[in-house]
Amino acid sequence: MTARPWIRIAALLAAVTLSGGVAAQDFPNKPIRVVVPYPPGGQSDIFTRLIADAMQKSLNVPVNVENRAGAGTTLGAGVVAKSPPDGYTLLLAAASATAITPMTIKSAAFDPKTITPITLIAKVPYILVAAKEFPPNTVGELIAYAKANPGKVNWATHGMGAAQHLTGEMFAKAAGIQITPIHYQGSTPGVVDMLGGRVELMFDGAGTGLANVRSGKLKALGMGSDRRVPSEPNLPTWKESGVPVSAYTWYGIFAPTGTPMPVLEKLHAAITEAINGAPYKTRIAQAEGEIPQMSIADTRKFIADDTAMWQQLIPSLNLKLGE
Repeated sequence: MTARPWIRIAALLAAVTLSGGVAAQDFPNKPIRVVVPYPPGGQSDIFTRLIADAMQKSLNVPVNVENRAGAGTTLGAGVVAKSPPDGYTLLLAAASATAITPMTIKSAAFDPKTITPITLIAKVPYILVAAKEFPPNTVGELIAYAKANPGKVNWATHGMGAAQHLTGEMFAKAAGIQITPIHYQGSTPGVVDMLGGRVELMFDGAGTGLANVRSGKLKALGMGSDRRVPSEPNLPTWKESGVPVSAYTWYGIFAPTGTPMPVLEKLHAAITEAINGAPYKTRIAQAEGEIPQMSIADTRKFIADDTAMWQQLIPSLNLKLGE
């Protein structure tokens, strides 16, 4: 009599394992959608569409990209989190969903534990750019200038509480300077005001920032990468310039928590093939980005470490953020 409950449990576990195996063997047999929590046309959207095109060919099913911007990226993340954990609804996500928005916007009501990472697809370093008329030409000169003029240097953010805003605050803290953030909705309005002389600095993605430098609109002070980027070997990193931090925007593909591991492994293989293809490599090189080569376990550790970093950093900045 006492053995029967154990028999039932063993049979249930066997059935679950078998059903997961059958699902993985049959996967995919219908269209997959990838939710991008940003507007169409941006860097992350372009990356995702290149990956979706490649996955469509390798998996032999349609892979559709759906833009769901809003709520600090947690609107799109919430759509995926509430979807069946079967591998057919995926999410393009960054630190905004996994750590920042849940910590900085109380009304976001999103739990990062409801999504699970498959792999990172890109790491793009930040670059510190300045208006052409701004006197400092290096990070060292900026630090000296800002210390001589505390609070008088304005810098453009991509929005209060965004990763780029927090990155700039992290830089200022590490450099020991006071610079004043001016909040915009994205990179372009800030660049316009830099050209108009109303803002002196911006921490921008390397691809966008260097494009503005090469066109003669702005000048580069330093790169937030761990090492100098190949396309600009004469541009020092922040670390080389005495500011002991580096900063990247990263992007990854996630699935709803509970998706069977065999399905995640199939998706990981398809995404890895996509990011190692020529079209994707060409595009990410234009953005000065890096292609991480991570297993599912590596990716989970990266997300955990990144989340821990933001959980330590954000309270230390003592910022008044959103509700």
